[in-house]
Amino acid sequence: MKKTIFYVWCVLFPLLLQLYSCSEDEAPPIDLTTISKEYQEDALKIFFNGVEYSREGEVVALVLPSMIGVDNSDEIWQGKGEKMLLEILPFWPEINNDNQWNSVIFEVDAISTPDEVRFTGSYSDAPDYYLLEVEGIVRDEVMTIHLTYTEQVNRITGNTYVFRFDESSLDFMRLYPKYPTVEFDGQQIPTEDFIRDALTPVLKVIRESLHGDLQVEFLPDGSTNVSVLSTDEGSATIIPGWHGYRIHSNQYGFLCSDYEGASWFSKRLVDRDEPYIGGLYTMWIDTLYFFGVYYDMNDDSDLLLALEDLYWNDLHTFLYSWQTHIGDKTLSETELEKVKRVITMISRDEIDKVLIRGLIRGEKIN
Repeated sequence: MKKTIFYVWCVLFPLLLQLYSCSEDEAPPIDLTTISKEYQEDALKIFFNGVEYSREGEVVALVLPSMIGVDNSDEIWQGKGEKMLLEILPFWPEINNDNQWNSVIFEVDAISTPDEVRFTGSYSDAPDYYLLEVEGIVRDEVMTIHLTYTEQVNRITGNTYVFRFDESSLDFMRLYPKYPTVEFDGQQIPTEDFIRDALTPVLKVIRESLHGDLQVEFLPDGSTNVSVLSTDEGSATIIPGWHGYRIHSNQYGFLCSDYEGASWFSKRLVDRDEPYIGGLYTMWIDTLYFFGVYYDMNDDSDLLLALEDLYWNDLHTFLYSWQTHIGDKTLSETELEKVKRVITMISRDEIDKVLIRGLIRGEKIN
């Protein structure tokens, strides 16, 4: 019996010694410098609000601050964690004179293990119009990143706005007329009165083309439900395609649509089968089409739709295109002359922007 026990011990002892040795030689965590680089194509998987997302040329960079000359010695965690910098193209372009997609760079907390590196963080633009939360993992030289995007704009997110496209919806807060009156048909007419009289028939035709009022519901994930509210039946018809919004500051932002949505609008407004820049949409970046809105974040004001870019007066382009494709068939000779006169006024910088006021559904114009 003693010989048997001794024999078993002789067999097990080397195995136990080997296990102990392995625990002492545990693999070290991944060196963060080895994963500090750009990730793209097959080395990058992005999920945006739970849905897999891809965009041509998409690049995400994850780097240690020290590698780009940023001192973060006070930020290093105890153990295997450290601050890193994540650079990613935003899902919304910043509206500026170049209409570029400006990269967003922010800190993430990274934890390294022998098999993978996990990182988390969040980014919010001041004064907190939206929040981007990030959870990611780098494993086997592939980055998988989950992005949760949330809009949080006062009086917009969670509300539904209705644009009537009639005389009552015209807003001249940014008209800035160069002259107080307009001479037309031998009369001096106050500029605002002339613009209102000239554009009311245009809005009437637009409303008829839409078959109702434009209704936009602003959702927390940055998307919108866009529909036409029938003036006769009160029912809503969903407009096809994907639609979204982005408020940049306390003054302006934009609504956007994908190809399908922009094609629908362009067909209805200027009788074009494809998205038409100038036929409501004033910018085209990647796969999205944009038009501007104004909103005063410091006041309980209404949302104002601009049929033009925020920097260039594309109302001129829109009206010219509309007059060419639609107006010649629907307006009287006098009405058409007034529209042409407005086009001339815009080209001569005699007026600035004409806006369409939207109201939260259920509210009335003051």
